[in-house]
Amino acid sequence: MTIKQLFAAAALSALVAAPTLADDLVPLSDETVEVAKMLRDKALESDEAYDLLASLTTKVGARLAASPKEVEARPGALKNLPALASTRCGKSR
Repeated sequence: MTIKQLFAAAALSALVAAPTLADDLVPLSDETVEVAKMLRDKALESDEAYDLLASLTTKVGARLAASPKEVEARPGALKNLPALASTRCGKSR
């Protein structure tokens, strides 16, 4: 297991553990927990999510919502979303 996979698994495991650590603060449906578990398992199989996160934080950097830099970055992000095979990507406005 690579460091990237370990990091991704730890982060997603925290989502799965959230209902037991804070039931009164973060009520999660059984479906949400199952999705988090599935994402955790997929993260253990690939470095893709970590690589995307690393790229966003090192190549793109911070983009405050509605800032000129966010507006500037939006076309590139929309161009790259379909490559991630997301079925629910597009412009919100």
